[in-house]
Amino acid sequence: MTDYLAVTWRHENPDDPDLIYYEVQPDRKVTRMVEHFKQGKVLRDSLEISAERNPEIAELGCLCKGEFPAADQMNAIFQPPVFSVRSISERRFEMLFEGAEDNL
Repeated sequence: MTDYLAVTWRHENPDDPDLIYYEVQPDRKVTRMVEHFKQGKVLRDSLEISAERNPEIAELGCLCKGEFPAADQMNAIFQPPVFSVRSISERRFEMLFEGAEDNL
């Protein structure tokens, strides 16, 4: 089953997103995502969009360059914990994805 996750990222860098929404396939590969930045910019990415920027990413079949960790493992990987993860509905993800700009 495909997972839809909202990940809050606590950091101080204005060039990085503070909220990221992921579409994670059963094999833990991220196929689409939406990034929200503190200044209000909202960008979407998918394998198709990223292929225009970097064909190698599309060949990997995953936007995160590897398997996406399970929600309960994210804070164990990053110390001190900097992420908060929660599930969202597919419908919510689709609304966010459709409302964002392509990350070209």
